[in-house]
Formats: sequence, structure tokens, C-alpha cells
Amino acid sequence: MKEQLPAPDFDSNKYQRPNQKWNCGWLKDGKPCPHGPDGKGQCGAQPDCRPLLKPGAEGEKAAYICTRPKAMGGPCEEGPKLDGTCCHEARKCQPDLSLRHKRGLFTALVIALTFGALFFVIYGSWRWRYLSPGKLSVQHDSPAFHDKARKIGASDQCGTCHVAARGGPVGWVQASLAAKPAPYQFGELLKNFKPTETRIDSNCQQCHTHNHFHEPNVLWHYSCSACHEEHLGAKRLKQVDATHCLICHGDERIMESSSKKGEVVDAGLFAFQRDNTRDSFHVNRPKEGYTRTIHEFSDDHPEFQINRGGYKDPDSLRFSHATHSSQNATMPLLGGKALDCASCHQTGSDGVYFKPPTFEKNCRVCHELQVDPQFSDLTLPHGNPGAVRSFLRSMENQYADYAVKKKIAQSGSEVDTFVKGRISSMRTLYGSGEELEKKVFFSTERTGPATRTGGIAAAGRSLFPGCAYCHEVKATADLPLITRPIIPERWMSQGKFNHSRHTTVNCLTCHSQATMSKEAADIMLPSQKLCASCHNPRGAARNECTECHTFHHQPAIKIPVFKRDEDAVNIP
Repeated sequence: MKEQLPAPDFDSNKYQRPNQKWNCGWLKDGKPCPHGPDGKGQCGAQPDCRPLLKPGAEGEKAAYICTRPKAMGGPCEEGPKLDGTCCHEARKCQPDLSLRHKRGLFTALVIALTFGALFFVIYGSWRWRYLSPGKLSVQHDSPAFHDKARKIGASDQCGTCHVAARGGPVGWVQASLAAKPAPYQFGELLKNFKPTETRIDSNCQQCHTHNHFHEPNVLWHYSCSACHEEHLGAKRLKQVDATHCLICHGDERIMESSSKKGEVVDAGLFAFQRDNTRDSFHVNRPKEGYTRTIHEFSDDHPEFQINRGGYKDPDSLRFSHATHSSQNATMPLLGGKALDCASCHQTGSDGVYFKPPTFEKNCRVCHELQVDPQFSDLTLPHGNPGAVRSFLRSMENQYADYAVKKKIAQSGSEVDTFVKGRISSMRTLYGSGEELEKKVFFSTERTGPATRTGGIAAAGRSLFPGCAYCHEVKATADLPLITRPIIPERWMSQGKFNHSRHTTVNCLTCHSQATMSKEAADIMLPSQKLCASCHNPRGAARNECTECHTFHHQPAIKIPVFKRDEDAVNIP
């Protein structure tokens, strides 16, 4: 290999060495000295003109002249002295810091000032305001949250979640180095693509004691702060994005492993409902669990389990939506208006749930429990078999009170005459008191001697359909047993639905089966495809997983078991 030679115009006298601390030069002229400083940064005094022996012409002697490099001015005007030295006075070079060293000093100064400012900030009383990445959400910027901070010994709200914040800067560094993976473990940081629970996530459980992460068969516990992002401003926490759900639910291998884990987990751990204050309809968990891969609601989400499993409402109440539908031409008008869904189904104050229909508010207006064909407002009590029996076994007193209340009789003898006449008429119609009692509890007949039933005139209709006309009634040695009707307010116990957000949609748009349903056992949920017609990426409604699913598991809340074979008292 040939040695690399310098460029032809390279002048070693002018070459500046930037790695040296000092440079020497004539500062007034702005020119460098030909020689650099010594090891102590001292510059010498050297003449710029030097003697040069110039050969003489033919017949002449050689003579000394004073000269200097062209870059420094060329030949000197003064000639040499008698001793051959140049008479041009030597100028002393002055040392000057090199540009590199000046930059180094400036950088060191900036670093020192930065650390000084950080030291002042992080040890100051207002350090949290400086370090905070943003305001807390409304859920965490509340008196209850601040009270929790004081109870656990945190000097401010940051220390409530960030335990390391309570230890000051030294604790911060220690926590950073003890983290797994640590900040310097770049390879591990790149491989850590699954957000797992951290120390800050465990602090969430101090307040959220009833929210376990997810179902018992999850392969790992996801990070709370990965889904519920904080410090995004003084508003509610950001809605959980579906991309977090798809890390597991979109991966077939993870779902298969989760299914296998579910086979060895106690089945009782899966039994829960979202709201233990309401009646909910319960369906059995599939043997393989809810482990089908799903990527988007309108694409590969399965049909709702109630629909695909053909489930029926086990409630024994006898009721037909088709009979009460406005499309039933034989259905009498109520107050000049045909019945519609809102006639019986009314939302609560929050609009989320519908109030359960009750006999007094929704049924009695048509189905009055009239006991005497001559007096439509003399009605049986509803909801308590014992009260019904007491009413029937005290008919004489009931008639006497009724005569006085309605001013049918003025004196005691008139009241006695009225009572005896009505008792005689009732026995002519129904026989003995025991027979009347049996008819009230067990009769299912729809026709009878009445000309008026409830508030609706209909010749030939039964005077009072017995309890068994609507309810399941079982004979016992004592009072008849009437099965309590249970009307769930939540049909999908692991999902959620808000009716108040669907008020612009006609009821029959989603529950079109109602006009044809002849049994109360029909569960008239809309299909998944019908919901997806709006809830899709191009639709008018959101299609995030959390729109319907509340993913936190609450094993402490157990599903209430309704014992339908016990005496039901105070039926609504």
C-alpha cells in the first residue's frame, strides 16, 4: 500500500491541530504563528523573517537576504545585519484557546447549569407541577382520591399511584434501575411487546378492590395504565381502544391456550353478573369458554349466545305480545288509543333500563279483578294469596263496607238486606264459598256469565279469570303456591346496553318479533347483524369492544338464585 501524500498546496506551517488545547498566533493581525505552544501552553517569540544565503551571479559572491514565506508577506524589506541575522524584530506569539476547547467549555457550562436547574426543580416544593405530564382525569382529581393519598402517607396526589415518587430523586433512580426491563436493557425493551402488570398497576387495586383484571383463564394480566391512559387533561379517562383487546382476542394461539386453561379453572370463578341489584338472565358458559377470535364487531363477531342457543325465558307468566300488539285488530282501544310498546315499557330515571311492568300500573287498567258482575269496582286484591283468601272469606264484611262507601244503603237494616241479596246472587252464580275460592285461584276459563270484565265491555267474557289465567298456580295443603314472575332487566349479564342512546329508533325496529310472539318465554333480542348495521366502522355508532362489554371480572358478586318453588309474597 502506498503512503498517502499530502496535497500539493499543503503547508505544515499553517496546519492547525484542533485536538490541542491552545493555538499560538498574532492576535492583533489575526494570523497564526508557524509554531504551536509548548506543553504548558506557552508561545515563544520567533522572527518571521529569516536569513537565506542567496548564491551570487557569475563573478559575484553569495550574500544573505531576509525572507519569509509568501503566506506571511514574502521577502522582508530590511536586510540582514553584519552578523547575518535579520534585523526584522521578532514578534511574540500569544496563546489562544482552540475552538474545540472553547466548545468543550461551553458544553460543560450548559451541562452544569442544566443539572443545577434540575436539582433546584426536583427538590423544590413545586416540583410536581413541573414534572407532571398533564392534568389528572376527573375520576382521579377528586376529594376522595386526595383523601386516599393522605391515608397512605403520600405527600401529594402523585405519590398515591407512583410509589417511587415518595422516595425523592434517590428513590426515582433506584426504582428506575430496579425496573424489569431496566432502561439500559435495550434488547429486552424491544421484546417487551405485551403490556403486563407493573408496580403502578398493583396500586390501582388499593381503590379498585372489586375489579380483577379479566376472566380467570387469561394467560397474563394486562397493564391497567396501558388501557386507561392518565394525564390527558381534566376530563374522563380515554375510552379503551379495541387494539388492546385484539392482542389476545385476535390471536388464535392465545385464545386456544386460554381455552385450555379454562378447563382446569374452578367453574365457580366464572359465575358473576355486572349488577347484583337487578334481575338478570343467566346463560351457561360454553364448554370452551368465550375464546373465539374476533377482530371487528361487524365482521367476525358471533351471534349473541341467547339467540344462537335458542334460549327461552323460564318465567311461567302467561302473556302474549301478539295479542296486545296494536296490529291485533281485535284488541280494544284504551282511552281511544291503541296499545304500543310505551304503554307498558317505560324507562327509569337514567334511561338505561326499563322498569318492570307491574299489575297495578300496567295490567289493572284492563284486567280489573272484578268479583261481582253488578259492581265493577269491587275488586280482589292482587299479589298476596293470603290476602285474596281473607277477602273471599269475609265477603259479607266486604259488601257491607262497599254499601256504606258507595252510599247504597243508609241504615243498618238496609245494609243487611244488601249484603244478603249479594251473597245469594254470588252463590247462585258460583255455588259455595269454597267453589268460589277454587275458581279465583285455579280457573283458566276465558268465558263466563259476565257482561263486563275490568274496564272493557265484552259480552261473554269471563267475569274474573282466575290467578291461573296468568300465573302458574300449584295446590298445596294450605295456601295455593303462585310462582313469582321474574322479568329480567338485563338479558346479557356480561354485556351492557343503554336504551337512552337508542331513543330515536322505533322499538319494533329491533324487537320486530313482538308482533308475532304468543308466549312470554320468547326472548326478543335483536340479532347481532341488526346491531352491526349501525355499529360498524362506516356506521353512525361506535363499534369499540367496550361499547357493550365490561371486561373487568367481579368474582365477589354472585348471581342471585331465584327459588321459584317457594311461596311468592307481594307479587308486583
